[in-house]
Amino acid sequence: MPRVIYIVLITCIATAVHSAPYEWGKYKSNMPLLNACSTAAITGLHALRNSIFGSQSMSYALDWYHGQQKPLYENESIQWLGHASCLIKTQGCTILTDPVFWNIPFHNRYMPLGINPEQLPEIDCILISHDHYDHFNKDTLRYIRKQQNKEPIVLCPYGMESSIRQCGYNQVIPKQWWETVYYSKNSFPISFSCVPAYHWSGRSPFSINQSLWCGWIVTGTTHYYFAGDTAYNAAMLENITQFAKIDIALLPIGPCCTGTQQQHMGPTDIPRAIQILQPDAAIPIHWGVFALGPDTPEKTIHDLHTICTSNPVSNQKLYTLTAGGIFQHAKTYKPPSGTSKR
Repeated sequence: MPRVIYIVLITCIATAVHSAPYEWGKYKSNMPLLNACSTAAITGLHALRNSIFGSQSMSYALDWYHGQQKPLYENESIQWLGHASCLIKTQGCTILTDPVFWNIPFHNRYMPLGINPEQLPEIDCILISHDHYDHFNKDTLRYIRKQQNKEPIVLCPYGMESSIRQCGYNQVIPKQWWETVYYSKNSFPISFSCVPAYHWSGRSPFSINQSLWCGWIVTGTTHYYFAGDTAYNAAMLENITQFAKIDIALLPIGPCCTGTQQQHMGPTDIPRAIQILQPDAAIPIHWGVFALGPDTPEKTIHDLHTICTSNPVSNQKLYTLTAGGIFQHAKTYKPPSGTSKR
């Protein structure tokens, strides 16, 4: 019992001491560490129950995995690799978001990676949204650095640059919200804009909110919005739409349970986000791979489809990818192979 009290006290102190800088506080999750500990405890109880009575989460997640697919190669395409890891190709530039290829501390993958890591295409740019273990994986970044003949540029939120350099990268560009990086591939201009996310950061109780968290807008021929990890906030999303047009929105849909509403979007938030963002297509990410909350992988995506089925506008724009599935942007939408239109 004393050990439990000690942990709770340390948690409270760490949460109180590590507050975000003022300019970051506008979209900062309240009491993130306490909520995270609460969610972890509930998730642990669910995992214990599932180990005793059995769970269909693994088999359901594998329903969305049809074996490792070939990496995308055509322009204006998105390939969902699993969780928040996506390949985006625009203007001949290949972009990789939040690469996490294997298990993370305390969490094994329910769903394997959608492609064979050895077959990664040449990566021009890696986008990192924040430093949580399911988005920033040092082993994966080291692997990519060794696997790639050319060193990718890494764009990250402010405060993460030293951790990324430790993984062997020299071209690291940290950015604050609303700052833009301009890039050119084969004389085609591309921009990367750091935009707010309603979340938090920290890999230990003593590094809470010491680095920024963000989403990214990639603008080439098409405008891609990679939300990273974020809770729903109407004002934030409206500011993002005023900042840039959005054609394709990659939106996180979980975990969603009591205590996480200020940390993550849930299925009920997606129609509201689509209504504000007005994308041509919305692709759900951040589901099916890790059990980060008591809502099981199958429940999150099932709830999303149920909710959007009763919302014609959202249902028309929603495209759910299998692991390794590819969505190609076009004026007339047809779900490509590996895409489920719900």
